Amino acid sequence: MNYIKTLFLVLFFILTIYFLGILGRKKSDGFPLAEILLHGLLRLFASFEVIVLPFIFLRAKFSYFFYFYCFVLVAVIILSIFKYAKYSYKYIGKEVHKFISILDIPLAAAIILIIFQMSMLAFYMHLDADDAMYVATAATTLKTDTMYQYAADTGIILNTMPSRYVLSPFPIFTAFLGKLFFLHPTIIAHTILAPLMTGFAYLVYYLIGSLIFKKKKGMIGIFLLVLCTFQIWGYFTVYSSSTFILIRSWQGKAVLAGVLIPAAIYFLMKECQMKAPYKWPLCASLSLVLAASLVSSMGIMLIPTLLGLSAILYCFYNKSFKPLITCVISCSPAICLMVIYLLMKFGRFCP
Repeated sequence: MNYIKTLFLVLFFILTIYFLGILGRKKSDGFPLAEILLHGLLRLFASFEVIVLPFIFLRAKFSYFFYFYCFVLVAVIILSIFKYAKYSYKYIGKEVHKFISILDIPLAAAIILIIFQMSMLAFYMHLDADDAMYVATAATTLKTDTMYQYAADTGIILNTMPSRYVLSPFPIFTAFLGKLFFLHPTIIAHTILAPLMTGFAYLVYYLIGSLIFKKKKGMIGIFLLVLCTFQIWGYFTVYSSSTFILIRSWQGKAVLAGVLIPAAIYFLMKECQMKAPYKWPLCASLSLVLAASLVSSMGIMLIPTLLGLSAILYCFYNKSFKPLITCVISCSPAICLMVIYLLMKFGRFCP
């Protein structure tokens, strides 16, 4: 029964991020499937962060948030289906045919290696001390129907919410999926989210490779093969990138390191390959900042720092301050969260 639920969850996840990612897209932008899925993932995380935080601060029941977010998600997906179903039917076939036409031995070998890594995460499980916080927080959320009102490790009632964790409620996302498909958060985290996030990490690397090598036959596959080799044999310390992509990919900080930071690099590289003046990717960077804020408190600072430094370079190239101004607008949610964190840390704001 759990296998059937898992299958439905994976299909739901992919279809949801597809229809979120295609929303607002123009014909001139094209309909590249990999990029649409990446945009959809960012928008899913970003919308979750925006909606869940008010419910947490108001100490609302988790079930209230669950039904409200489901309603919003279903409404947006139905809108997207009505608007883009025709384009989807037309362009997905083209994208699949295009991908098959460029499929060569190195790329096929890389795909097999990636599936192998994902299967290892799906059928085997790495236990980590962080389970005591992240998975336990998701389980506590479902058991008590509250969000960050009980200590996940001891079960005692908290007088104040933990400032370090409450602004990046990725475990609540795990609990949301668990409640939606009647699966325990441990299964969601270790068996479903782990391989999915590893797959998305390689999806981003594929997009980066397609920018670097463009139409050079075989090079994208070799690029992915080299990356797979480094990742598989790179567990020489608990702090390496391999650890987070292949061992702890269900954790928010691993999603930040393995998916979102490379995604930021991809969007910046893509704009740099356009003709000057370079346009700042406002929508993508805004979704990226909110998504990073959801998965890890480190993302609240790391992604805006990366984007800010890049915006300064854009200013030099364009000889204009417009990219920096646009970057500040896209990073404004993270700035607000930093202020809230400082207020909570020093006792000025105690939800």
